[in-house]
Amino acid sequence: MNNNQFNYRFMKIKRISEDNYQKPKKTITDLVQTQDKVQEILENYQEISNEEIDNVPIGIHVRYISYNKKTNKEAFRFGGVIKKIDPNYLVLIGNNLTFSVQRYTRNKNNEIIHTTRFFIKDKDIEKINESNQELIQNQQIIDQQNEIINKQKREIEKLKKKLNNNN
Repeated sequence: MNNNQFNYRFMKIKRISEDNYQKPKKTITDLVQTQDKVQEILENYQEISNEEIDNVPIGIHVRYISYNKKTNKEAFRFGGVIKKIDPNYLVLIGNNLTFSVQRYTRNKNNEIIHTTRFFIKDKDIEKINESNQELIQNQQIIDQQNEIINKQKREIEKLKKKLNNNN
């Protein structure tokens, strides 16, 4: 496990729906919905595209801005640690509870009206970029080795034909 990944395997975690959580009338999240507060909280974070979120490693902390259908406004959320990434949602861990975050908000006709915006820490982006560079280098080595293997297979086939022709 990388140092930047959160180890939740040893924690007692349950789904938020299985917890007796009673949401207070005003939460900390409710108190930070101004643009200035959100910008301050996201100061060391970078927004990543919906396509990029698919490549973020499990165990990375994300914050996000989703869409509130009741107010017809975007709403900032503190987020949590990624446990699962699905094409339609993410499962996050926060305060020893798991919860899902929809990647898209849809209207009654099932049309996408909002795409959830995800943010990760600058230092995590650097680590992901380093990891991606390593993956690219490893893929180049694999490609080179496969090329050598294919060349050797062709040579073996030539030698087999030559051997068969001599018999």
